[in-house]
Amino acid sequence: MEKEIIIKPIYRFKDFTSPLINKIFKSWGIWFVFFLAFLMLVFNIIFFFDNSIYTNESIPTINIIIPLLVFIIFPFSFYFGLKKNYNNNKILKEKTTVIYTKDGIKTIGESYNNFIQWSQINYIKEHKTFFLFKNTNGQESYLNKNFFNQKKLNDFKTLIKNLGY
Repeated sequence: MEKEIIIKPIYRFKDFTSPLINKIFKSWGIWFVFFLAFLMLVFNIIFFFDNSIYTNESIPTINIIIPLLVFIIFPFSFYFGLKKNYNNNKILKEKTTVIYTKDGIKTIGESYNNFIQWSQINYIKEHKTFFLFKNTNGQESYLNKNFFNQKKLNDFKTLIKNLGY
């Protein structure tokens, strides 16, 4: 493939968060914690209908705190943390041009100019709405598919297939 694939991504908050949320909620550990918190909630509800479970007639504080943390505080703190990171990231707000060639990825912004060779990328995995890049340092980056039109998306898929990813 001799031609370049040029995109000009505009990062919205949804573009920033959707790959991260997708990754987190595919983790079995997160689902296990949600399951335990759900069981605690069910147990608390049963307690209110049949308080003979406890001998001292009071519900343990931990049974209230853990579900509260898991279902209310963690999601809100996660959301507001992502929002803060997005708002503080000046690079996401710049006009950016990304050029994909057979040699590598060139990213040009108002305050930076970066080139990454394909040899620095360990693998690329395609998901439903984004591509996941993992580089040789173990860092992950995401490329949303909605940054491409259909022709450029097909050209990009052909490029990474030809490169062996």
